[in-house]
Amino acid sequence: MISRFFSLFLLLACILVAEFSVAQESKEHKQKLRSEELVENIQERVESDSTSSIEILDSRPGRDQAETEAQEQNRQVESGNAPEPERSNEAKKTSRKANVRSMVDSQGSLLSDENANTPGVTSLPLKKNQSTTNQQDNKDFVPAEILLVSKDMAMAKVHARQLSFYKLRIKSRQRYDALGFVLSVFRIPNSADTLKVLAKIQAKFPELTTDTNQRYQLLSDPRNFAKPLVNWPPTQSLTCLDNRTIRIGMIDTTVNTDHPLLLTSAIETRSFAKGGEPLAVHGTAIASLLTGKMGLLPNVQLFAANVFYLRGERTETTVKALIDAMNWLLDKNLSAINLSLGGARNRIFDLALTKAIEKKIWVAAAAGNSGPEAPPVYPASKEGVIAVTAVDASKRLYRQANSGSYIDFAAPGVDVWAANAKQGGHYHTGTSFAVPFVTAVLALTSETGFATLQSSALDLGSTGKDEQFGWGLIKGPQHPCPEK
Repeated sequence: MISRFFSLFLLLACILVAEFSVAQESKEHKQKLRSEELVENIQERVESDSTSSIEILDSRPGRDQAETEAQEQNRQVESGNAPEPERSNEAKKTSRKANVRSMVDSQGSLLSDENANTPGVTSLPLKKNQSTTNQQDNKDFVPAEILLVSKDMAMAKVHARQLSFYKLRIKSRQRYDALGFVLSVFRIPNSADTLKVLAKIQAKFPELTTDTNQRYQLLSDPRNFAKPLVNWPPTQSLTCLDNRTIRIGMIDTTVNTDHPLLLTSAIETRSFAKGGEPLAVHGTAIASLLTGKMGLLPNVQLFAANVFYLRGERTETTVKALIDAMNWLLDKNLSAINLSLGGARNRIFDLALTKAIEKKIWVAAAAGNSGPEAPPVYPASKEGVIAVTAVDASKRLYRQANSGSYIDFAAPGVDVWAANAKQGGHYHTGTSFAVPFVTAVLALTSETGFATLQSSALDLGSTGKDEQFGWGLIKGPQHPCPEK
């Protein structure tokens, strides 16, 4: 009896142990499944967060349309709104990763497919090569600077926000009342190519007036002769100018107003140069040709703006300095402006010159000293600006003078005697020194300036206007003081 009871007890104990083992295994299996599900959820959340981050970085203007359409198609497929063969969850995850990777790469990310599939591999940073257009020895324009013109301060700020995508940093913003606009100077990252960034801005916003901060050089070739060649009237016949209000502007280097030839002259100067100033040779020479004891118009009121500075061994200026000078001059009620300088065309400088022409101010500029095969020099090549080339005492064209359909007139510019920087004088050569002769005639003849020059010019070269001498060698005014 006792033996049977003991056997029954053992059987019951075995059954309980077996059921407990099954229950424990079931519990462990459920925990394993729950753990795997949790891991999968975490992975999907990470993938989702990563995708969202990329989309935020990509949600900016100018995104490629084809890329946008591809993303929209992916969203439709994943949401079931577009027909697609049934894919497993794993296949969809792989596809999403590929799409994210493609999206990043198309936006210039450093992530590559190889690195994306290799755990532990860190993306390498881009090598920031300095753009050749941003080198400090760039002769054409100030590197890493872009200029923008707006009609007022409010629009200038709006335009700045429009251009924020290009990582531009405002350097200065200034209103020019005489010119009627606001000029903003922006800095771009040194690693960016100035011309490429400008091209993108002009393509995206063609309605904005933007350009580089162009550099300009003096157009002189200092060497060696002038009034008799153009039949300039003697000084005593210009006594009527004592009671006349003739006002001329010039943009050049510093003028030494203490020079003996200029001591009796009425010259107002102002400097807009930022940096070391070069010797006052060029500016003083041009001023002495225009006015002073031996000048073309001894008693004229001259406003001289200094914009040139030294950069290494080069003497040059920028559009910003030229705009400062033009704004100052346009408030002076001028008859003419003398520009013995040149460079490449610039949209911002062009606006200022157009404003001067609209105000009925004559603008005369040097044609250039780069040779007959060289491209046109600006601002001489601008419509409405009088382009002046140089000839010698024998009326032969200066051998380094530019040629082209933009040339208007010729004047003495080879071995022209004028003041030097300090006390004496010497001979100068270059189209720079021909410009004052034309400027003086334009100032004297006022509204008929161009017609007077054209009708009295001595035809040189081919008959009529040609690409070397324009309409020919100018002549001085025959009756500067008409009888009353």
